[in-house]
Amino acid sequence: MVLLAVALLLLATPYPRSLDVRQLRKVHSTDASIAVTGPSTIDAYSKCDNDRRTVAEMLATATGEKVVNLSSGGQGLSDGINLAGLSGRTPSVTDVVLPISFVSTDESLFPPYRKLLMYRALAPSFNGAAAADIGDLWQGLSNQLPRHFQGFRFENREYGDYQTLTATELSRERSLETCPEGISHNMAFTRAYYWQNYVATGHNSALVPLVARLDADLKARGKRLHVVLLPANVDLIGRFDAGWRARVEAGERRLAADLSAQRINTIDLSAKFRQAEFIQQWCACPHLNAAGRQRLAAFIADQIHAARRP
Repeated sequence: MVLLAVALLLLATPYPRSLDVRQLRKVHSTDASIAVTGPSTIDAYSKCDNDRRTVAEMLATATGEKVVNLSSGGQGLSDGINLAGLSGRTPSVTDVVLPISFVSTDESLFPPYRKLLMYRALAPSFNGAAAADIGDLWQGLSNQLPRHFQGFRFENREYGDYQTLTATELSRERSLETCPEGISHNMAFTRAYYWQNYVATGHNSALVPLVARLDADLKARGKRLHVVLLPANVDLIGRFDAGWRARVEAGERRLAADLSAQRINTIDLSAKFRQAEFIQQWCACPHLNAAGRQRLAAFIADQIHAARRP
């Protein structure tokens, strides 16, 4: 029985990745007043950009304040929400920015078991996990890949998972990048990939209540949450199919309305950026060039300043 208990304890121990450790260290050691979580949109730049600053660095310039960057490539919503919750426990932080990409809105919001324990240990008063149904719960507990990282079928063709595509199509596109950037060297694949990342995206009913829980937790601590619905390349999506664009824009409007109905500070930038501001369009990522990142940072800075007014 003792051995079984030890085995269960080891299984439950939340061994963090080196990236998790670095982010947690940032959260607890920062003297910044603004914390930013989010996916690679915050950090990505084009090889054609002269200004390669991140959105977080541009936000620091726009506000004249220190900004701690807790974003990372492929960061899921559950990680972003939990890191935002932990930021609220840092004395210097007054404003927390939570960027949300439409691609991730149907992700499981129940972190892998070990990571869930880690977050709960660090912020026991904030329950930063939610499961819309038993499938959502199981995806988190079993550490399954998010839907948009899984393999898929489109127009009678099978496509591999994200790891496979990274080693093939995406790697090839990156190696062929030029200045100025083109859209894609394989438009058939790119069209399929946009369908998988945007059109096939569903709606996780646990998302808005979980963000509302985060908002309430931060408000109770005298902090402000700013949810940013990241730009989607709706111009290119519309070139592929006008119906796709209409579906994505309708989904974004619904999410923005649902968040605003909970009195959560929400900036809906989903359709406010043009195709010329996007980079690496072949990866179906909401990555922006220097001018686009500058505009994104300016929108966030304006929202922070507006929220601070009496």
